[in-house]
Amino acid sequence: MLGYNHMKSTTFGIIGAGVMGTALCENLINKKVARPGQIFICDRDEECAHAFSKRYGVRSKNAREIVSLCDYILLAIKPQDFDMLGTQIKSSVCKKSIVLSIMAGITLQRLRRCLGHERVVRAMPNLAARVGAAMTVYKIGFLSSPKEQKVIGSIFSSFGAIECVSQESLLDAATAISGSGPGYVYLFMEYLIREAEKIGFTRSQAERIVAQTFDGAINAIKESGETPEAMRAKVASKRGTTEAAFNSFKKDKFSAIIAHAVRAAYNRSKKLSQ
Repeated sequence: MLGYNHMKSTTFGIIGAGVMGTALCENLINKKVARPGQIFICDRDEECAHAFSKRYGVRSKNAREIVSLCDYILLAIKPQDFDMLGTQIKSSVCKKSIVLSIMAGITLQRLRRCLGHERVVRAMPNLAARVGAAMTVYKIGFLSSPKEQKVIGSIFSSFGAIECVSQESLLDAATAISGSGPGYVYLFMEYLIREAEKIGFTRSQAERIVAQTFDGAINAIKESGETPEAMRAKVASKRGTTEAAFNSFKKDKFSAIIAHAVRAAYNRSKKLSQ
């Protein structure tokens, strides 16, 4: 990851001061990718933008100013607001700027058309960006230099792990796996907490036990470097409690339930991208 010692003159513009815009700003600063003075922020709620500017020490500008001034422009707005934004800024985007979008369903082709700009990047992070632990899959949509690739990677690395792909279609796949993935985890946790309460734990006990179980399982597999299958085999002793649960999953066709859910998310993402 490049730090601000390598990018002293580089400027970053964030359009959208919501949850993801905040995560982007915080992590760019906290991971020392950029100093506050290198970051510009814009939001359609001017009071929000000014409060954001005061809180993080970044500079507040309007959207046209940001796209004409900044080297790297991060679009962190809702997809339904993009067409209006594109109309506002199309004539102002600096030719040398690189526009990075984290808007779900907005394709590279649509970015180019609405912005009248070729140097665009499409990315799919997830909710864990808020705590610097996101999984971000992205596609660079133009012929970029090695330095530009490093800067783009550094921006996304500031809030978690990254995967640069060569096919834009994989962004829809990423949406179904890593983009929606935290939601799947939370749903499974919700059901486990519910069952934990039914068999005797209080709500607070159940929440703590389930959260730590997931946290410990993830840390264990990261530390071991082993596959999920190998780790699962270590937990499930023959004729034991875990094997009993696995047999129940198999009987209820748990793998098919997962497959259908992922396919539904994938198909929905493709439809939104049309």
